[in-house]
Amino acid sequence: MEARPRASAAKTSGLNRRKLDGQRLGGSTGLLQHPPAGRHTHALTAGCTIAWHLDRSRVSAVYEKGCAEMETTPELRTQSEGGYRYLPSTGPVPFCGAVAPEPGFEIVHAVLERPLPWRDGFAAVEKHLAGRGRPRQALCAVELRCAQQYTPEGFREFNAGYAELLAGWGLFSDGIGATARTNVHPEVSPPSEQAMYAFAYTEPASDERPTFILSGAPERIEVREATGSDDGLKAMAADVFATLDQRLRAVGQSWEAVTEFAVYTLHDLWPALQSEVLTQLGAAALHGVHWYPSRPPVIGAEIELDARAVWRQLRVPTR
Repeated sequence: MEARPRASAAKTSGLNRRKLDGQRLGGSTGLLQHPPAGRHTHALTAGCTIAWHLDRSRVSAVYEKGCAEMETTPELRTQSEGGYRYLPSTGPVPFCGAVAPEPGFEIVHAVLERPLPWRDGFAAVEKHLAGRGRPRQALCAVELRCAQQYTPEGFREFNAGYAELLAGWGLFSDGIGATARTNVHPEVSPPSEQAMYAFAYTEPASDERPTFILSGAPERIEVREATGSDDGLKAMAADVFATLDQRLRAVGQSWEAVTEFAVYTLHDLWPALQSEVLTQLGAAALHGVHWYPSRPPVIGAEIELDARAVWRQLRVPTR
């Protein structure tokens, strides 16, 4: 039996090691949860606003984005019907940090011919999976495009409906989502409503080439400073890259296995990518960087990054 890789702490920059000062770091509050007891590596992901509340030594995390997670190097969980493992978040959110296939499976990436309203997108996914002889639970990642950036309250409302749909697919239970996700607002030709752009699913595979998907992550709010300057953008890029690096290590992979690295921002991020990202990508840098002129889904965030390794990519007709 193949040993299941354990999550491991990422190498973090000085920004990630910086102690929080106990004050609220700005923005609107989102979901309130108490992190599990024990020792935590404070790599705060998915653009969360953190406020520490000392209440009889109990620490509470307040999440601005409604999709944030505090990385505590959790164990990977298995979606046995879908044939993959996922890195769970620690909060009641409808997606996870990363996905990787179980032995004997691979992840296939599929882009819709044109974006569909997100519920219609799930109907298209179901039809595609049925045609491939795969169950709903084989869906392991979703890429969304929003009409405009959400307020934290609006984003929580959308996530509630999204979680309800996933629950019906067996992909969200006990407050934990099993699928990876990226959701951004395109600057050019945005959809008129929340839409699905692409998805990924598992299929049986005869080889063991690595495939995986890392969910999109924006910068943490406490490093969202000096926006527009080279130093500020470098700090934000380094912060997001550290989040992805931790997720990558958690699924037992390295940057050299990545086949696509994506950037979502309206800023000129080239100097920041040169100094903070490309040198760490290794051989994966040869594949280039896919740049989408977009913003993260919640007002205030400036940069989002994601990454994946896939060997098969499809275009799925929608008309």
